[in-house]
Formats: sequence, C-alpha cells, structure tokens
Amino acid sequence: MSHPWTKTAPPRASPPGYQAAFSGGSEPLLVDVLRDPIIHRLMARDGIEMTAMLALIRMTQGRIQ
Repeated sequence: MSHPWTKTAPPRASPPGYQAAFSGGSEPLLVDVLRDPIIHRLMARDGIEMTAMLALIRMTQGRIQ
C-alpha cells in the first residue's frame, strides 16, 4: 500500500551555472560551520548552547581517535 507522503517528486533541473554547496568533494570546515550566523540561529531556536555543542564535539573526537 502506498502512502502520499512516501511518494517523491522527480528532481528538478538546476539553473545554468548552479553549483551545489558540497560539489567537487569538498566540505566546509567544522569551525566555519559553527561560525555561520544561520547555524547560531538554528541552534538558538532548538535550544542548543554552543558550549554544549563544543563539549559533544570534543567527546565525539575523543571516541574516534
């Protein structure tokens, strides 16, 4: 049985000259992401403090090293 929310629309064509944010195999540095004002607004909206985010990042780095 199919549900309407599981159907996907076909992808739209990108406008000429458009380049995806992470195309070319590169990603922004984490420090750059965390400096982005939009990220600050999203975190504030979600009730996430920067100190908590940095603590989580340090803990995760410790686990994967």
